[in-house]
Amino acid sequence: MSNLGKLEHKRNEGIVEQASMLLDVTQRLMMKAEEKNPSYLPMFRGNYSRTGIARTQPIDPNPNILYTFYELAGVYASPVIAEGKIYFGSDSHYFFCLDARNGSVIWQFKTGREIRSTAAVLDGLLWFGSFDHHVYCLNSSNGRLRWSFKTKDWVFSSPAVLNGTLYISGIDGNIYGLDAFSGKLRWKYETGGWVVASPA
Repeated sequence: MSNLGKLEHKRNEGIVEQASMLLDVTQRLMMKAEEKNPSYLPMFRGNYSRTGIARTQPIDPNPNILYTFYELAGVYASPVIAEGKIYFGSDSHYFFCLDARNGSVIWQFKTGREIRSTAAVLDGLLWFGSFDHHVYCLNSSNGRLRWSFKTKDWVFSSPAVLNGTLYISGIDGNIYGLDAFSGKLRWKYETGGWVVASPA
């Protein structure tokens, strides 16, 4: 290997090591947030790593129903919990935000089709996909639209957010990396077939 090749290899190793350290720090910060607030489950399966682990007290084997929420259409998206609120979409084309204490509707946002994508919530924003071919970013406190990004087909996948990038895939066969705050396309990867899986 030439000296130039060795330098390039060493530089790449350094980048990978720095990225690994940054990922480790981010994971530790999210774990601390979960420890402080055990009902903090802001993404599909709890976090961007999709571990499915909730650091909560043991579940009461004889729970009481605190409240119920009735929705005419089906609800296939998993709810996420953050900021004392419950967020989820439904086949009625509406995305809902409920007060976690009593189940009252704080706000609702209408899209053009069914919502089966589980949302991600972080830093006052939330993101989800819809069968109307769009990825949406809303203000999590009032449901106002911040931006939307148009894909070529249904968005079934649930987003993951890390270091300012939103990762989501679509039935159009693309995996997208979007700027989480502006919705601008950073990159996309064409798989050649449907993608319903959620990135981790």
